[in-house]
Amino acid sequence: MEPQRVGFETVQVKQNKVRYVPLQRITKEMSASEKKGTEIWNEMVTWIRDHGGMEDKD
Repeated sequence: MEPQRVGFETVQVKQNKVRYVPLQRITKEMSASEKKGTEIWNEMVTWIRDHGGMEDKD
C-alpha cells in the first residue's frame, strides 16, 4: 500500500482590513464598568493592529 500524502495548500487571499480606530483613554471620571469596557476595547484594537488587520493611520 502506498503511504498517504498529507499536505497543505497555500493561497494568496486579499485581506480586508478594518479602518483605523484609535485607542480609548481611561479617565478617572469613568465608572468601573466603563473602565473595564475601555480596557477590553483597547486590547481588541491592539490585537487587530499587531496582526495586520487594521489600516494605517492617515
